[in-house]
Amino acid sequence: MLKQYFPQGIADGEAFIGRKREIEWLLKNISSGCHTLLLAPRRYGKTSLGLHTLNKSHIPYAEINLQLIVSAEAVEKKIIEGAQSLLRKFIKK
Repeated sequence: MLKQYFPQGIADGEAFIGRKREIEWLLKNISSGCHTLLLAPRRYGKTSLGLHTLNKSHIPYAEINLQLIVSAEAVEKKIIEGAQSLLRKFIKK
């Protein structure tokens, strides 16, 4: 099977390379409860970096995508779904 080192979407597994300093910085901020903003132009790997770091931290998390949301009710629904997803992860442990 051909390995995909330059995926169209999120880079994970062997496609995610480097950025050790950023990962260490994010892990430190996560462990200390420090809020962090990842800011860069599109396609610079912000989501890949964040997800890779969260997976490395072994802390349960929920992804909530609000990109196409157009109403307050839809935002509320997505947040509730994310919270339910996170609660299911804690219940499994």
